[in-house]
Amino acid sequence: MTPNSELRKTGISSVGDVAWGTHFCYFYETKQDLFDSLIPYFKAGLENNEFCVWVVSEPITEEEAWGTLRQAIPNLEEYLARQSIELIPHNEWFFPGGTYDLRKTIKQAKKKLAKALSHNYAGMRHNGETTWLLMTDRQDFHKFEAELNELIANQRLIIMCNLQAGVSAASDILDALHTHQFAVARRHGNLQVVETQELKEAKEVIQELNLELEQRVLERTRELEASNEVLRMEITQRKLAEAALRQSEEDLRQAQKMEAVGRLAGGIAHDFNNLLTGIMGYTELALLKLQQDQTNPQLENYVQEIKNGCERSATLISQLLAVSRKQLLQPKIINLNEVISGIQNLLQAVIGENIKFNTYLDPALHSVEIDPGQLDQVIMNLTINARDAMPQGGELNIETHNVTLNQAEIEALHLDAPPGDYVMLAVSDTGSGFDAETKQHIFEPFYTTKPVGKGTGLGLSTVYGIIRQSKGHLWVTSQVGAGTTFRVYLPACHSNGTPDAANIARPGEGSTGNRETVLLVEDEAMVRAVTRELLEMNGFETIEAANGLSAIKALSENPRAIRLIITDVRMPDMSGLELVDKLKQIYPGLKVLFISGYADVEIAAFGSEVEFLQKPYNMQQLIGKIKALLAGPIG
Repeated sequence: MTPNSELRKTGISSVGDVAWGTHFCYFYETKQDLFDSLIPYFKAGLENNEFCVWVVSEPITEEEAWGTLRQAIPNLEEYLARQSIELIPHNEWFFPGGTYDLRKTIKQAKKKLAKALSHNYAGMRHNGETTWLLMTDRQDFHKFEAELNELIANQRLIIMCNLQAGVSAASDILDALHTHQFAVARRHGNLQVVETQELKEAKEVIQELNLELEQRVLERTRELEASNEVLRMEITQRKLAEAALRQSEEDLRQAQKMEAVGRLAGGIAHDFNNLLTGIMGYTELALLKLQQDQTNPQLENYVQEIKNGCERSATLISQLLAVSRKQLLQPKIINLNEVISGIQNLLQAVIGENIKFNTYLDPALHSVEIDPGQLDQVIMNLTINARDAMPQGGELNIETHNVTLNQAEIEALHLDAPPGDYVMLAVSDTGSGFDAETKQHIFEPFYTTKPVGKGTGLGLSTVYGIIRQSKGHLWVTSQVGAGTTFRVYLPACHSNGTPDAANIARPGEGSTGNRETVLLVEDEAMVRAVTRELLEMNGFETIEAANGLSAIKALSENPRAIRLIITDVRMPDMSGLELVDKLKQIYPGLKVLFISGYADVEIAAFGSEVEFLQKPYNMQQLIGKIKALLAGPIG
């Protein structure tokens, strides 16, 4: 265990446990206030085998310090016999030789720490009154605190600086806060910490989960790369077979590869989606608490960025499923211009500085109905394809237009589409281009013109699958040495609707659930816990169970009227589908919300009283689905 990961008791209840290397300040108002922090601080250090150095200064005398210690620590003499604590007058610590000498003070602290460690103490803690230095010379104060921060880094050392609140100006207090990890002060009679222990622990949990997620991504990616390499070798071997069978065998291998990739993608997405559901849920809860508190807006921004990162990760997992074309589409009425503008900075970062990036967006563009996450992937894949075609630099253009295609134009473009109004998205580059033979295979899975190891051959086949699944069409033109243009045609949507506007749950709108009882069945503990909190925050009472058998037992022991069940689909012993089938015999009008990290879930047999929610989900999506279900007719 590293020093910075080992937690130590401070003895101050509002602070709790801290890691080695902690440097904080304590603002006191009275002598008693100072005693209330120093006595438990050093008592905790002694009880945990730490060497303690109390630098005694006004308003406390050395005699008062010893007397108070003896009252608070009955076995103080035992610690004194072991020389576990020293009381050093303020002048001896800060003014060795009669004058203030920063280097000598720091050197003295280093010697004390080295001595403590050589005598098998777990570490050292000490304090210091620095109000006099802040009031006398702010520059010296900053130097002193900076030296302490450098000293304490990665060391088994805890330092509490004492500052008198009553004589410090606002600027002095800000200076003190900026030079310490956190501050403790008494407000309305209670001690408060600028950054609470709960928030620090939440950040640590989120960091640990992110590390675990990154490790799983790395492991799964390696498995995917190994599988693809094996499959590529199989294709190479099969190409040596008889010419008459070559094409059919290649098609077969490609189908097998897509199936293998689909299985891997589904397994990866399920694991990640469960993790992200928990991370996103708790991050959302933390944001709500911070928005109510409003004491640390910067921390609120940090948590918001974590939430944004989770949402982007969820989109990436959704795109991973699209590789096998098993993605559950969630189409929405959107404006392509808004989507392009939203990811413009990301696209610029992807293509690099040696490629000029232009957008020409039709300001009167019609809306289209498509899954936004899938559309992001289409634009990203086409952009990456254009970038790879321009290794020496060039120009990338993205355009949008309203177009009306008649039958003659459709036939000229070789589109399998009916006449009508379309929104056209064009992505063009000035890169290397390709010939007519390449054009015949450009959308085939695993077909690539890139060197081995530079591409999987899935990018454009994924684009084709998404657009076709979204009732759209693709057309490509290219010339060797003159660049390439991909045109996407999506049916125009003339509806003025704004999907999901009525289903967005907002904190503070009142009790959404009206104390209705919801049965929540989920085998993943973290997902179950955060979903329960989101439900209860929105006014629902919850009966929770870890699997189908537990759910039936809970209802039998606590019979209550329930209108809604939220259940995972794939669980041990009894699946969510089996559970719902049994419960509908008892509750004929039961509304059902299936949740799953898998996309290929068949729920059509259960009728209109059933909805599906893909993991990961946020509170708006969850409550929106519930409201839609409960607002429907009673079965």
